[in-house]
Amino acid sequence: MRHIFLLCLVFLFALQAVEAQQPTERPKGVRPRLVLLESQVDELSQTLQAIVGSEEPQHLRRQSTQLLTRVDALTADLEKLRQETYARNQAMQEHDDRLDAIGEEIEGLWAEVNELKRLMKERMLKPNAGYDNGFFIASADRKFEIKLSGFVKPFYLVGFQEPPPDHESDTHDTEIDESGFQLSSARLSIETKVFEVIHGLLEIDFGTLSGTKIVPTERRISHEGVIKLESYGVRMMSVYGEYAPLSQLKVRAGQFKVPFDREMLFRENELTFGHRSLITRRYPLYPDGRRYWQAPSGFDANPSFSPDEFELQRAASFGWDRGIQLHGAIGEGVFNYALGAFNGAGINVNNNNRDLLLIARVWSDLLGPVTSGMSDLTVAPTPMVSVGAAFSYDLPQHRNELTPELTYNSSDFNVTGDVHFKWKGLSSLIAAFYRYSDHGAVFFDTPIQTMGFVGQLAYFHQPLKLEGGVRYAILDENVDLSGDHLHELTAVLNYHLFANHLKVQLEFRSLLPGEENKSFMVPYRTTYHNRHEVMLMAQLGF
Repeated sequence: MRHIFLLCLVFLFALQAVEAQQPTERPKGVRPRLVLLESQVDELSQTLQAIVGSEEPQHLRRQSTQLLTRVDALTADLEKLRQETYARNQAMQEHDDRLDAIGEEIEGLWAEVNELKRLMKERMLKPNAGYDNGFFIASADRKFEIKLSGFVKPFYLVGFQEPPPDHESDTHDTEIDESGFQLSSARLSIETKVFEVIHGLLEIDFGTLSGTKIVPTERRISHEGVIKLESYGVRMMSVYGEYAPLSQLKVRAGQFKVPFDREMLFRENELTFGHRSLITRRYPLYPDGRRYWQAPSGFDANPSFSPDEFELQRAASFGWDRGIQLHGAIGEGVFNYALGAFNGAGINVNNNNRDLLLIARVWSDLLGPVTSGMSDLTVAPTPMVSVGAAFSYDLPQHRNELTPELTYNSSDFNVTGDVHFKWKGLSSLIAAFYRYSDHGAVFFDTPIQTMGFVGQLAYFHQPLKLEGGVRYAILDENVDLSGDHLHELTAVLNYHLFANHLKVQLEFRSLLPGEENKSFMVPYRTTYHNRHEVMLMAQLGF
């Protein structure tokens, strides 16, 4: 008997458990359902009103306001149904499709409200100090936050130079002309947020953007040797403030990257390769920000033709500059824009003329927001594609080649387009640019047209933390001149110990000029050489 009694108890407990798992049966009849739905809507309204009137972050309060608008619409629908029910005496009617639709809408609203509550709880549990891609300190209500981050990129470089085939002392042997440790960047960033609508960034750097400068960049001024400038020193990079009342409209002012070419807009610690490509790196960035380089005393650079100051060739990038910018994102990245006006003189320099550099850039993340960085280190499960284009107009200042003490302005139009793709560890970037530079009748009879292209492909193998990539770039400084173009071939192998915070890079790079650019026999043309570089770089960041 005792066993039978125990079996009965077990059966009763099991029956109660099954009944507890069954959903609560909704009340029958239109009027009882109306009462139930109205109470649920009232509770929704009170919950959302409490969030809107709280000190929660602005985006949570904005989302609550949007939900509250939908709740108010449901309240109006329920009131209309109540009036119809009493007018037609349908209190005991078993079913009404409109009530079912309203019930489903309420369930969806509750799901969104519960997600809001989860975010609020997560925010409350978030510490006021710690590490989140940088060390941060925040107030208890999260209205004030300051974050400190940085990285350093030391590297060892071996450079091989091939002499021109028509040089009188040429042995046609490739010789090591450079070997040593260098510092690409040592960056420290301080980011601030106030009331979630005011942002600020201060970046200082000790080092260079691309190691030792060859003046002019990647060129030989004279066959006697390469002129190099070590641009090490502390300097300001980005220094700006931003007001962002809406994600669709943000205003930024100060010194920051000009929103033109996509490759330059990537942070220096988020590059697939050790440095940016040829078409982006050929830009006059000096330690003191000057646009021109002053030749040293006694330096002979064909004085019968050239002035004492040599202007470097600008390619697809404008780098950092001082100015103001309007930008924003519409539809979660489906459409993004940036409109800006800048000095056009470069980093850490005041405007050197009365004219401004005007920029307009648009881009679209076609399949949803694209993660930051060139490489796909997150191994995106679904494809991510971003397509962009930009246009700029500038009146840059130049030295008169025949009368160096005089300056003049050219009229420059610049256009660029790019595509960035990521999926399952695979990443690619394709970009092209074109510049039309009209110097009038000062020195050049016809406008100078410059073109460039870069294409790269990389793959990140997550289990091994290895990434391999290849890149090709070409720069044609003057389309109307034959043989003045320059090719760049780059291959890299990256080992990501901890994403971009700790990685080691082994890179091989070749610069291959057109045949006419290799010759000293072409008058008044600065010559190139075949140059090869092997670089071992480490990147450490916090």
